[in-house]
Amino acid sequence: MNFLLKNKSIFLLAIIIFFAILLRFYKIYEYPICVDGDAASMAMKVKEIAKDFSAYKNVTHDWTSLHFFLIAFYIKIFKDSLFALRLFSSLEGILEVFFIYLMVKEFFSKELALVSMALLAFNPLHLHNSRTGLGVINMTSSSCLSIFLLFKGIKRKNLWLIFFSGVVCAIA
Repeated sequence: MNFLLKNKSIFLLAIIIFFAILLRFYKIYEYPICVDGDAASMAMKVKEIAKDFSAYKNVTHDWTSLHFFLIAFYIKIFKDSLFALRLFSSLEGILEVFFIYLMVKEFFSKELALVSMALLAFNPLHLHNSRTGLGVINMTSSSCLSIFLLFKGIKRKNLWLIFFSGVVCAIA
């Protein structure tokens, strides 16, 4: 208990991450209720890619390559299911909650970072985008990580961090 009192920010960080995970995976099969439009189209294309990775050259959408290949990887593991389609978006949403913490802590303070993290973890729009299976959440989480790495690299005069910031932008 003494450890928790001394490190309450770590405890709050863990609690917020726990709730972010819980909210993004709770009844992931049921909410959002249907898969239609872009999500259905992407699911069909990802099924083709999961069968044969060379099918990617036929993709005509403007979604990111990383998103397609990782969802195809999850479909190979978890078979053809709604969970496999939505898993990557949920994981990206959880990571973005943590990336927001890192970014705001770097620019402002630890307290403001915890508040920002909590607001994002419970944001209904972010929850929805984290559960749809679309690539929307991939772009926002990659942007947060890239901005964090870029400014951390500039502040520390570390070319490797700046380089990895560019890599994150390129693969996103």
